[in-house]
Amino acid sequence: MSVDLYVVVAHDRVPATKAWNAAIRDAGYALALDEACTLGANGGFWPCAFEGNASGFECYASDVAELPDRLRREGAVFAFRTHSDMREAACSVISAAVLCATSDGLLWDPQADEATLGRGALEWAREVVAEMRAGF
Repeated sequence: MSVDLYVVVAHDRVPATKAWNAAIRDAGYALALDEACTLGANGGFWPCAFEGNASGFECYASDVAELPDRLRREGAVFAFRTHSDMREAACSVISAAVLCATSDGLLWDPQADEATLGRGALEWAREVVAEMRAGF
């Protein structure tokens, strides 16, 4: 079973990976994305280091058509996907939430059918990652 998250970001607010990593650190997470990967240019597994452990998640440029009509908006859409590894899921949640927060975007969790805007994604991530820690 896979877990998906979607983030919609205005085209002119898509960050470089270096800036995204800085924002992740500023949010208080020990997560470092591989800077050889970039949003939109790479699709597939994105390696990272989380709390000193090798990890990663899948990230793809997606299409706004994958979102429910009520959430569709202009911008770049990125899909974050993980499978059964809770550490990878935490990396995905943190990365998606920080991307959403720093770009004033929209994050959609299709499993719960919940959408979060902008900086609200950081609080959402803190709660979700705290629950996931039991599976590390």
